[in-house]
Amino acid sequence: MDNSSWPTTIFLLLFFANVCVLGASSAQDHLHFLQCLTDQFRLSNLDPSNVVYTPNHPSYASLLHLPTQNLRPQSTTPTTPLLIITPFHELQIQALIYCSKKLGTQIRIRSGSHDFEGLSYTSGVPFVILDTRNFRSISVNTEDKTAWVEVGATLGQLYHTIARHSRTLAFPAGTCPTVGVGGHFSGGGYSMMSRKHAIAADHIIDAKLINADGQILDRSSMGEDLFWAIRGGGGTSFGLVLASKVELVTVPETVTVFNVTRMSEQNATQLVHRWQYVADKIDENLLLRVFVKSVRSPVHGNRTIRASFTSLYLGRVHDLLLIMQEKFPELGLVKEDCIEMSWIESTLYFAYLRNESLDILLSRIPSPAIEVYVKDKSDYVRQPIPVSGLRGIWRFLHEEDENKSELQLSPHGGVLSTYSESETPFFHIEQYQFTPRYTLSFTHCLVLGVKGSIGVNYGTEADNLPPPAKVARFLLDSTVIRRVRVFDADREKLRAFAGTGIAITITIPNDQIPHLTNLTFAQEWVKDILLPHTHATNIVRILVGNEPPSMGKFRQGYDAYILKPLLNFLKATNSPFVINPYPFFASSDDNLDYALFRPTVGVVDENTNLTYTNMLDGQLDAVFSAIKRLGFTDIDIVIGETGWPSRGDIGQTGVDLESAAEYNRKLIQHVTSGIGTPLMPNTTFETYIFALFNEDLKPGPTCERNFGLFDPNLTPVYDLGILKPVANAAKRILHGVSHYTSNCIKYNRRDSTVPLQSLKQFSMRSGRKLSLTGGVLVPPPRAAT
Repeated sequence: MDNSSWPTTIFLLLFFANVCVLGASSAQDHLHFLQCLTDQFRLSNLDPSNVVYTPNHPSYASLLHLPTQNLRPQSTTPTTPLLIITPFHELQIQALIYCSKKLGTQIRIRSGSHDFEGLSYTSGVPFVILDTRNFRSISVNTEDKTAWVEVGATLGQLYHTIARHSRTLAFPAGTCPTVGVGGHFSGGGYSMMSRKHAIAADHIIDAKLINADGQILDRSSMGEDLFWAIRGGGGTSFGLVLASKVELVTVPETVTVFNVTRMSEQNATQLVHRWQYVADKIDENLLLRVFVKSVRSPVHGNRTIRASFTSLYLGRVHDLLLIMQEKFPELGLVKEDCIEMSWIESTLYFAYLRNESLDILLSRIPSPAIEVYVKDKSDYVRQPIPVSGLRGIWRFLHEEDENKSELQLSPHGGVLSTYSESETPFFHIEQYQFTPRYTLSFTHCLVLGVKGSIGVNYGTEADNLPPPAKVARFLLDSTVIRRVRVFDADREKLRAFAGTGIAITITIPNDQIPHLTNLTFAQEWVKDILLPHTHATNIVRILVGNEPPSMGKFRQGYDAYILKPLLNFLKATNSPFVINPYPFFASSDDNLDYALFRPTVGVVDENTNLTYTNMLDGQLDAVFSAIKRLGFTDIDIVIGETGWPSRGDIGQTGVDLESAAEYNRKLIQHVTSGIGTPLMPNTTFETYIFALFNEDLKPGPTCERNFGLFDPNLTPVYDLGILKPVANAAKRILHGVSHYTSNCIKYNRRDSTVPLQSLKQFSMRSGRKLSLTGGVLVPPPRAAT
């Protein structure tokens, strides 16, 4: 191979360019392209109606936006595709290529929508999207340990299919299951097994490609130079790789994982520095990554560095501990930090889906879908960065908002060091020790980047709420919430959330539980109520029983006869234990700061000598302790309900807008930070905030009717940071609002259907200024109960 092509290859690699430029672009009306495509389809007796989507098609917007993993590219590129094509047959792709060349229109090829720069679904010139989702066939041959994988399959679907055939076969590819095979393979494909088994592209032994002339080629007919280029050099830069034949790798039946977090106060900087001298030279069966973030310390409230050491070891925990004690004793890894599991279970672990069933790997949409504005860049490091250099990087992390920036360090070494510089287009040569990846999430939304752990409780004890369909559309279009808990299996609600991808947890009402103990009734209930909706509505969990006892130890009689059998069932089904902790109901004048996550001296548990800096941690650990006493230590805890009211009766402690906003903001930060609790360190908690709406028909004191994040008219009660930025949310909610930021609302009287008084109330609640057309800024009044 001519080495002069190397610089160009590297450029294609770094940008993962999912672009197939088949003709010089010029502005063309989508009708011209549609007519050309229709004519070509008819020549082949193909029907375009089920694969071609114009901007006027009702599914066009969802096809364009729903798979998107990064909103930044679309927000900076106003051009939308002339058409979206989702072909089932190769002839349809050949017709698309013909029309692209004839009309001079670019094709953007999309498999999973994870492209860092959005090159698979955005362009500054007229273009069409070729969405490969229907090319997702996977066939596994366990005898020769190979598989054919089509371009539109996801990594999760590939992993799931392999696991169905064998417990000891695997494939070395990425940790995010919704990443498309097409983009991942053509860009290289780093994995948690790369030090042992190299990258995904190294295991491609044949391919099926359509070139710019519409010809279908395999390895033999395309030639070794082109075959070399598509394995790490950006496959869609040279055509469309329809399918790849890959070699599978053998893994032990049991692997070991761990995720250990260290703060600056625990020598995080020194540990990261030491990691640089260890990670690329340690046993090749072990891959140890580091994720570094700037967070707020729960102890002193100041910004600090959190380094999470995340690892996969292809072997048992005993051998792992021996390696770590010899090579990296400074980390202080102990057996309790480690979990043994199968390889396929580790794919859930690293995707933050440990509580889910393996079938979640088949989903093309993250569960729940996370929408975030992200900028990613990466480098290659030849020599260790000194401590002074690391501290300089930490200063950059501290400059950004908390949890908005992250540094990922991924080691090389092992088998990656055995490849020559020109063996493949991917940079895995001996001189490089590790790859740092810099990630910046720039949005005011607090819950972005938390991997879907925050949801809301959708209660309906009110007579003034919007219909479920409007609620579902509001959550999807205007907020970043992608988990919802409902308190019944109401058919209208389940239909409303169909097609949204929002993860639904259904709570069985208490009065129905006795009936469901009858097996026949339960089977009919599932058949009549659930099954009709499972094809379109993302039902992820059925919750049986509301408000269980949650004390330091379970009441006598509950423990042996109710809780222990229940915990056995949860363990067998890999289900979490769901609790409803409410610091609000346990708060008083004396411990209000403790309940609201404010800095305090803390409370010391005299039995464990552990210090608790907030009440929620104490409530969570009380449940954990009770579960542990019954002999269970590996059942995850989910927070099914928690919240704080924004209004109450006269004289109630801490019942106001400021306290409600403070509790829920700090709740989100705390449960998603990975710090965990004293008894459950390094843990994030799936959490459902109570509630979505203020509910005017709830009985009891005033506070019971005022836990909502939104009023029935969909106006925020206070700013929690869950609304999408202005272009996607506020303009649709408040018609006439021309600008909506974290500080200011601009309002045009002529265009708005929202009364000015309502906006003034929202201004007061959210702390934003209100700007009327004409330029006068109205400072927000002091927020009041």
